[in-house]
Amino acid sequence: MPPVYEADNAVLLRIIPYKDCYLLSILLAIMLIYIKSNNFEGLELNISDFTDYRDYLKAYISALPKQGRGFSAQLAKAISVSPVIISQVLGGTRSFSMEQALATTRELGLSSIEEEYFLEMVQVDRAGSKQLEDYHLTKLNKLREQLSEIRSRVSQKKELDDKAKAFYYANWYMVAIRLLVNNQNFSSPESISKKLQLPLDKVNTALMFLQEHDLIEKTSEAYSWKGTSTHIPSDSPLVNRHHQNWRIQAIKRMEQGKPKESEVFFTAPSIIDKDTAIKIRKMILNLIEESQSVSGAAPSEEIFCMNLDLFMVGEDISD
Repeated sequence: MPPVYEADNAVLLRIIPYKDCYLLSILLAIMLIYIKSNNFEGLELNISDFTDYRDYLKAYISALPKQGRGFSAQLAKAISVSPVIISQVLGGTRSFSMEQALATTRELGLSSIEEEYFLEMVQVDRAGSKQLEDYHLTKLNKLREQLSEIRSRVSQKKELDDKAKAFYYANWYMVAIRLLVNNQNFSSPESISKKLQLPLDKVNTALMFLQEHDLIEKTSEAYSWKGTSTHIPSDSPLVNRHHQNWRIQAIKRMEQGKPKESEVFFTAPSIIDKDTAIKIRKMILNLIEESQSVSGAAPSEEIFCMNLDLFMVGEDISD
């Protein structure tokens, strides 16, 4: 029977052949820190892509975490109707009144022009004559053109410059704060400071930077995520800095004591061949893809940081 290695409830069956004696270490650190965000700069739902408000609502609900389970009841309460009415509207057997439609736009948090567009879609649906329907369709098309122009202008700006990226990735808490504001319990600088154990002035500086660069926005008294791209090429030195920042946080978390039930720290140095290492790498990449899919549908409650490394120890002497 091959030897078994245990580490923090993780078990590795060491059944790997070794011929060229490559010493590799697999480090898996799933670390509980703060707030897990379901924002991975994912798909943006553009209302102007729709001409039927029911289709838009269905797409909106489907894009929510857990496919919007419970949202219909939430919407019904917000616009003062029964959940049955929401089901009838979505099923096409009933239409929103204009009052209900307006209340719905407020619940969805639409901008003023998006709100106008949604209301015009409802007007098209409610039109009692072809002439009235065409009238509202014309208005809808004009609004669509305006929304398209706005999206075009915004998309040209939604990219951090190199200097801003350098500051953003030099400080781990910039990423953490941006994720943290997705939880309404952390909508003030004071609550963020307490959660992350950071000085209040540092939190305020970070929030100001994130706002100025459209990475978050403030509405009323709360902050929320914005989708400005922070993409950096794989060969950028900032990539290594980003990796280092979060591995330092993993070390700090390990030093705090026994891992929580939702955490795992696992290290497994192994002597294997290069072909096996490549197979393991593919397994890790599959895990990353699967974990992102699962995380994207999860509610914003806690940040979990997953650091994954597979690397050769020492010099490559195979050549």
